[in-house]
Amino acid sequence: MGALEIFSILLVVAMVLSPLQLQAQGDNWGGETVPYTMGLEKMTKLHFYYHDNGTGDYPTAFRIAEAAGTKSSPTFFGAFYMIDDPLTEAQGFYGFSGQNEAALMVGMSLVFTASEKFNGSTISVLSRNPFTHTERELAIVGGTGYFQFARGFISAKTYSLTGANAIVEFNCTIVHSGSNSVQSGKLDSSSGSQIPLGSNLVFISMVVHSSIKLSLQRFSW
Repeated sequence: MGALEIFSILLVVAMVLSPLQLQAQGDNWGGETVPYTMGLEKMTKLHFYYHDNGTGDYPTAFRIAEAAGTKSSPTFFGAFYMIDDPLTEAQGFYGFSGQNEAALMVGMSLVFTASEKFNGSTISVLSRNPFTHTERELAIVGGTGYFQFARGFISAKTYSLTGANAIVEFNCTIVHSGSNSVQSGKLDSSSGSQIPLGSNLVFISMVVHSSIKLSLQRFSW
């Protein structure tokens, strides 16, 4: 008996046993639905810079794949890059998703790793990024921890562009659960100085989940 036949038999057995197991568990598979009150909401604002360097002595973006028609595409459609960019640092990859207009599809999470108040919290972004526009907005669609029920937007603006090297300014406005107050944080990384952040940043034509780890020690709240 071949490997394919064995796999097929195991798959059928698993499909048969799964409903039997659920039936045996009775009503213990779920919990009680209860009313939920989120309470007053809070607004938090963050400001930082993202660096993407495709050339120079120490490039941080490398093309690792492309579509058959990428070289002839005016929008570089299908090009796929692996990056280790400074925010001070962003690790991940991005792809060009537009055929008629140069654009990226962005999926990323900001994961806070410092401060007792914010440690372990995340902010999730899912949005199209028409990066050739002078100013554009990215949607914040969720969050965890301190940023539960997060929603909002990121105002992105190209700070500088030299050849394939870019610095992009991000201004984040986040509405989330909590008391009714406003907090602001600024991170001055426009000069490229090594401010302690570690991150995984994803820009890709098909949305991929990743994370940006931000140390809040240099933020003023």
